[in-house]
Amino acid sequence: MKNALTVKMFCGQAGWDIAGAGSELLGGLGYTNESPMAKLLRDMRYVSIVEGGNEVLRDLLYRRYVIPVPRRA
Repeated sequence: MKNALTVKMFCGQAGWDIAGAGSELLGGLGYTNESPMAKLLRDMRYVSIVEGGNEVLRDLLYRRYVIPVPRRA
């Protein structure tokens, strides 16, 4: 579970970084509906909403694997 959460967080952040760099590279064309970059941006937003944001996964990872068992609430 720990590895799955870590990989999900890494891939989600890498996807946002790639989509952001691509849209900056293309400028205004990166946001048009016909552009493949616009589809990538929409897909990344969908993934972050449906599958849980990195903040939620980070909090879950911290609560389960960083905080010692006696101190968990």
